[in-house]
Amino acid sequence: MAIVQNYRGWAEEEFSKANSEKGSVTVLTLGLFLLVLSAILLITDLSSLTVAKASLTHITEMAAQRGTHEVDESRYYSGSSPLPIDCPIALARVLRELENRQEKPGSFSRPEILSIVLSNFVCDSTSLEVHTKSEIRLPFKLPFADSQNFEIQAMAVARNLIDLKSSQ
Repeated sequence: MAIVQNYRGWAEEEFSKANSEKGSVTVLTLGLFLLVLSAILLITDLSSLTVAKASLTHITEMAAQRGTHEVDESRYYSGSSPLPIDCPIALARVLRELENRQEKPGSFSRPEILSIVLSNFVCDSTSLEVHTKSEIRLPFKLPFADSQNFEIQAMAVARNLIDLKSSQ
């Protein structure tokens, strides 16, 4: 009988320890801290990705605009309308502009952008279409991602709208 009473006393003591809330605030605080820290890291990566995409789009648009400034002089003097683009020279100008934007720090380039590559160039003498892609490095490695590097793409179209026949 004494053994049963000792066991009952021991069981009640252990049960009261288990129901005690002592230390539960620490566990909750630690869990909340980890949740907030994870959210901050995710938001930082997403905002970095968004800013890098906007920068790549701006760089692509600038390169396309630079390409439209190359006039095909033989077609220009023959009275072709609208203002004709010299496509081979425009391609060289676009490539030069993309290289310049990578080399100059602070010219719409971001530290996240590792490289900018011209992926496609379409020119039909009156408009051109520029496609670029870039590899970016995120500030923090996401646990569900295989890599810290991602690829983003941008596209811009530019046209010469100057009608030579109506301006003469």
